Amino acid sequence: MSFNILYATAQPKNWETGRRDLVVKTINQVDADIIGLQEVMKIQKDQLESDLEETYTLVTPWNNSYFGNSIGYKNNRFTEIDRGRFTFSPTPDVPGTDFHNNDNSRYASWIILKDNKTNKSIFVLSTHFYSHREQKVERHKSAQILMDKILKLSKGLPVIAMGDFNTVENSAAYVTITEHKINPLTDTYRVLHPNNPDIDGTVNGGVSRYPGLTNGERIDYIFSSQLRVLESGILHTHFNENYPSDHFPVTARFGY
Repeated sequence: MSFNILYATAQPKNWETGRRDLVVKTINQVDADIIGLQEVMKIQKDQLESDLEETYTLVTPWNNSYFGNSIGYKNNRFTEIDRGRFTFSPTPDVPGTDFHNNDNSRYASWIILKDNKTNKSIFVLSTHFYSHREQKVERHKSAQILMDKILKLSKGLPVIAMGDFNTVENSAAYVTITEHKINPLTDTYRVLHPNNPDIDGTVNGGVSRYPGLTNGERIDYIFSSQLRVLESGILHTHFNENYPSDHFPVTARFGY
């Protein structure tokens, strides 16, 4: 599962006054083996590590950013082999950097996991691209950096790359990811579902809006390579008409 959980101080419902419990309920309800989380502020990271520790190890390589990208994996299923992070900037290996020398650095967290059931390993990544308020050029450059880094870091392993990519299907960034000349990634949702604008949206219009929009933009994805995509979906999860975030979680199930 990939889930932009909405940063802690967002109004009108902040993290402590209702959304923390709903995010934890959502994660436990889905019961995914691997989760990617975005917009994770430090207070959220610390509390989710505690809330989920019986089931998940939560990894959040920090980047001197407003918020982080986390990867959680089930303790009894996987063994961690390696981990790291890189920024979307002219200097990807320098934390906190971006394209404009300001304080809005975006980045990717990655981890290599060994599946204890099969002894096979997999490369997993969680990321959050520059927002719609910023230029498309930055997202295109970010996609190019992403694909270059995945090629080098994944070491030929199967890949799951998930997150809030802040980009739509006809964008240069999306095309760079799905049509890369060396290591293209599969859009796990679209490969199983024909275009249906009424239910494809992943941005729901806000935590206080019910029912949430299902026909907004689809900007959250789970991409993959070298894996059989068995299921993929967008979850319209709510609790008593309250949403845990302004994004819907997205899910995929794989065989390999």
